[in-house]
Amino acid sequence: MRILFLFFSMLFYSSLGLSQCSIVCYSTVHVALDGTGNATLTLDMLLATPPLPGATYTIVAPPINCSRLGDTISYILKVNCADGSWNQCWGQIIVHDYIPPSASCVSHVVLDLAGAPSVTLSTSQVDAGSTDNCAITEKTLSQSVFTTADIGEHVIAFTVKDASGNFDVCYTKVYVINTVYCSSKGLNTGYEYVDRVVFNTIDNPSGDDGGYGDYTAELTYLNRGHTYSIYLFPGYSGASYREYWRVWIDWNQNRVFEPSELVLSKDDYGTIAESVTVPPDAKYGLTLMRVSMKWGGYPSPCETFGYGEVEDYSVKVIPAGGLREDVSAARKEKPSNDFVVQPNPARDYIRIINREEGELFIITDRSGRKMKEVAPGMDQLDISSLQADVYLMICIHTDGRRTVRKFIKL
Repeated sequence: MRILFLFFSMLFYSSLGLSQCSIVCYSTVHVALDGTGNATLTLDMLLATPPLPGATYTIVAPPINCSRLGDTISYILKVNCADGSWNQCWGQIIVHDYIPPSASCVSHVVLDLAGAPSVTLSTSQVDAGSTDNCAITEKTLSQSVFTTADIGEHVIAFTVKDASGNFDVCYTKVYVINTVYCSSKGLNTGYEYVDRVVFNTIDNPSGDDGGYGDYTAELTYLNRGHTYSIYLFPGYSGASYREYWRVWIDWNQNRVFEPSELVLSKDDYGTIAESVTVPPDAKYGLTLMRVSMKWGGYPSPCETFGYGEVEDYSVKVIPAGGLREDVSAARKEKPSNDFVVQPNPARDYIRIINREEGELFIITDRSGRKMKEVAPGMDQLDISSLQADVYLMICIHTDGRRTVRKFIKL
């Protein structure tokens, strides 16, 4: 009887493949998603024992992708051994994502209070197409509400996060203005309208805006004393007409379009191609350009007229040689600034070497949180209040580029 029992016991285990085909699986496997939001299970991830010679393995598990983040997934590893026996083991998979998003910012945003006490910046105005291997779940700005006390230039941090807490940060310039200019518009665009404006780096195919287009978010930089091409395109619903164009730029920034600030006055049936020269004494900073097209005669800067359209744009006057010069050079990048932070490491003070006029500097911690903003013209900065750590000195150039230097606070 004992011999018969042992025979049947051996037969039972042999049929399961347990005596000749033994494998052991890891009970818990942590899997990280790749840049496409997927993960592929491999034998070496799951098998805790050496592979058996001549054996074939099959992994049974659902697809591993972003939809399974944080889930505990069961898997089975099956083996068919060379002697014809088989076995299987199993365990669980936990899915992780360690790849941070890629934050992408526009170079600048212009916010116009237009006489209101405050204006709000949205993440959609800053986001230039940030991406993540799974999905961005949170977008935040270091500052979103601006008041009259904030008129001027600011550097804003834009942070994007995913569901796993990974994040990335980029920075943009925000120009807060308060353009309480006189109003001007056309009452009827059924026959003609401003179809497109090209001026230095601005190229705006606006189409019919119903008589007025607010494009103050469109910004271009102008060097004192330099000359720039401007092209104005009329749009027609049918036949073409002689249109009367005028362009003003508020060079002294007093919010009044004076006769001396009329930079173009011309009439034609088609495209206007002219040039604009920046006065050598034009005030540095952000100001307004008004483009007006009227049928039947030249418009005044504050006129409401019957047929035609008006569009407003932003321009920033900077020192001569500070930036690209014309639309033909719009793709040429200014050489990178080799500014240096000294001493590094530092305990109480640091200096910015090779700082150029018009550039903005901010200090952030390693997470991108702004710690200090360096005042214009200040080359030496007190950092004694900062905790000992590694910090980033970020230079925002006049053309929106960014250069970053690390420094250590002792």
